[in-house]
Amino acid sequence: WGIAPMGAGVELGRPAVEGSTSALDVMVKGAALVWAPEADPLELAGWVSLAWLCLSVFLFAWTAAKLRRPWPIPFIATIGFATSLGLVESASYRLEGPLFAMVWVALLGLAVHRMPRRAFGAALLVCLARPEGLALAPAAWLLAARGTRVSWRLQALAALAIPAAVTVIRWAVYRSWAPNAYFAKRSDSVVSEWRDGAGYMDGVLHTPEGLGWLLLVCAGLWCAFVAWSQRAASRVSDDGPSPVAVGRDEGTAGSWLVALSLTAAAIVVFSGGDSYLGTRLALPLAAPAWLAMACHARHLRGISFAAGTLACVLQVPSALPSGPVGPRSLVQTLRLGPSGEETFRGDPEVFRKVVLALGGEVFAHRHAQRFRWYEPEAAVLDLTGITDRELARMPWDGQVLFGRDAVGEAVRRRAGALFLDVSPSRPLPWATPGAVQGPMGDAELVRLLSDPVRSLTFLGPPPLDTSTAEAVALEFAAASIRHPGTGGYFNLLVRKDLGAAFERAGFTVAGRD
Repeated sequence: WGIAPMGAGVELGRPAVEGSTSALDVMVKGAALVWAPEADPLELAGWVSLAWLCLSVFLFAWTAAKLRRPWPIPFIATIGFATSLGLVESASYRLEGPLFAMVWVALLGLAVHRMPRRAFGAALLVCLARPEGLALAPAAWLLAARGTRVSWRLQALAALAIPAAVTVIRWAVYRSWAPNAYFAKRSDSVVSEWRDGAGYMDGVLHTPEGLGWLLLVCAGLWCAFVAWSQRAASRVSDDGPSPVAVGRDEGTAGSWLVALSLTAAAIVVFSGGDSYLGTRLALPLAAPAWLAMACHARHLRGISFAAGTLACVLQVPSALPSGPVGPRSLVQTLRLGPSGEETFRGDPEVFRKVVLALGGEVFAHRHAQRFRWYEPEAAVLDLTGITDRELARMPWDGQVLFGRDAVGEAVRRRAGALFLDVSPSRPLPWATPGAVQGPMGDAELVRLLSDPVRSLTFLGPPPLDTSTAEAVALEFAAASIRHPGTGGYFNLLVRKDLGAAFERAGFTVAGRD
């Protein structure tokens, strides 16, 4: 959950590191563990994520219904949001996504219905829920403050105070103006960041949900243009205001929501995208787009209704049991929500054996931030930099998607074990001769780590460059052990002089008789 990494580095005499993406998510789940200390954390996380998902949909339905539209419009908008970009996928990961969706929808609802005082509190929560909230929340609050007697200068100051307050608190606690993950996932090359982000967004737009969102945005832009043209005509007409002027406020809200959705899309591009397939980073795009459709539906009902219906036709099949298999399936998420991630249930036993074999040596990893949760006293090197302030700020000109990939740093520091896999287990053990297309000698290990096809099968992305793979093979040997949670094999690399210690702990180590 990222609770333990919040204090990563304290035992080494360094400042605490905010090793989570969402401070709000950590606080809520920490409170849940205090409230239910005997609960299974994975199962509890499943229930919490499912609750946020359901509350997000409920709040959206309430907001759309309060707009007083004919029943098909709020119904279509709610169904569209429930099957939209990244919502169900984020819930399936049991991370901060559904919580962010809930507070984001709450803020948008308060903004559309002009409740600036309540919206101010919701905006603070959005800033704490995810880093992009620091940019989205002030803009949404300005939507809530429209039409008030407060001058635009005071409104702008209040909007700036929202991210400023969260940043001041973060600096006081962590001596950092942004979460550590922000620095770990940023490249020194702006061009590289934007190129990766544009590639990610292009992949999003090739999904049914992405096409539905694009359709809504285009319809929203057209509605905003038509409404603006008619309002301009009404101001110069001698016949008085046109019927559109009656719904001027809601038309303004709809146009603002379309702008918010496009701003969220720009943030996705500028952030550099994500290394995982899927649309979870695109989560904040859909809610304002669907609310804009409902806002514009009073006087441009035909355009909004047609766009929303077609978007739903594109999106809904992915949420059905017969739709694509994977985390996008709404039915699958509702069925598995409270069950947790069974694939990780054997980790505590495996990690205990790793710590015993290491005998105080460093455990280096790419994607196993959970290791510190189970073994808080162990020496850990997070190669992504997400929970390591020093690695997060080291120069990096290459591609950065899931964080730094400082495998060479693990070799330089002579880490005792190196776990590079994105998955807790694989069907085949690396260390057994012949299991991975031949005996796992140094040359075979280099090919496994650097070949794009083989590394994707046995490690996950990205593969190591050849020089780094050769440096790893000189110092490390493949080791495997049965993973009790999955029945597969937990594969890692161990320093060759520690091979005997790992064998005593129950591992099979390649190259040892």
